[in-house]
Amino acid sequence: MARTFLDYASTRGLSRSALLASAGLHEDDLATHEARISADAFLSLVTAAETATNDPLFILDFGSAVHATETSIVCVIGSTCETMAEAHSHLNRYARLTLDVGTRHHGPHFPLEMSRDGLWFIDDRDLPSASRQITEASLVRIACGTRLVQATPPLLRGVHFRHAPAGPVARYEAVFGAPVRFRQTRNALLFDPAWPDLRVRQAPAHVSSVLLERAAALLASLDEARTLSGRVHAQLRARLGKESVSMDAVARALAMSRQTLYRGLREEGVTFEDLLDRLRRSAAEDLLRSDRLAVQAAAQRCGFRDVAAFSRAFKRWTGVSPTRYRAAS
Repeated sequence: MARTFLDYASTRGLSRSALLASAGLHEDDLATHEARISADAFLSLVTAAETATNDPLFILDFGSAVHATETSIVCVIGSTCETMAEAHSHLNRYARLTLDVGTRHHGPHFPLEMSRDGLWFIDDRDLPSASRQITEASLVRIACGTRLVQATPPLLRGVHFRHAPAGPVARYEAVFGAPVRFRQTRNALLFDPAWPDLRVRQAPAHVSSVLLERAAALLASLDEARTLSGRVHAQLRARLGKESVSMDAVARALAMSRQTLYRGLREEGVTFEDLLDRLRRSAAEDLLRSDRLAVQAAAQRCGFRDVAAFSRAFKRWTGVSPTRYRAAS
């Protein structure tokens, strides 16, 4: 999202480096698609762009001008779905990949609610207090995405925001193509009841399984990062076979003492040695089964100093030698 926002701001004549500096960010912070920044940092980027252009509704232009699939894997998955109902289910499942927050009412991030006026698409995320821009960008992308694939007449009937308008209401309505009301009880889009059945697919169906597998892995990594054991596991995985995997080295990388690390892991019911052992076993099995490496090479990749120690550990894990395991795979 941040990278795409910066790309768009550059097309509007804004300085990418100046925007990054205003948010206390560097290009390295956005070096990969998996990199994550805080919501506050993203809002700082948006605020800097608003200030530089003297346009408090800059985010609306971004949300309407940039195709949703450019901003998140979640939106790309949606483009492979058969219907809006299917896309909506994936949106709820993987919403945290775009913005990792909880919900106000402890349910789905984007619940649907049928009323006599139509179908409400509700943004129930528990967002930071100064999050007007995030909400507006999210709902305008949903509205514009619907417009790209819908039949006529327009399916969007109205828009509600909890916050006050940051600019002329007429400009909001021109972007959304529907009446927009502010200071309401929730952030939501009002659609025609036919919205869930709207056909979506803009990408080959076979791409879906690949994207879903990747999204599931990213979500697992996100969950992993929430626990100390997950953070230790990530450190070990990055270091395995390359540098020290000692408890002292990992504690330093996590900016804590060895004793603090020990106590934290104990509270989660695991030890450092357990985590390292599990990681080595998983890596060894993958290397011998999938990559079919020589035993000596696999031992080195798993952080063992010699083949004998690796073979003893592998037999403890699996009951067979590395050579027999590889031959049977």
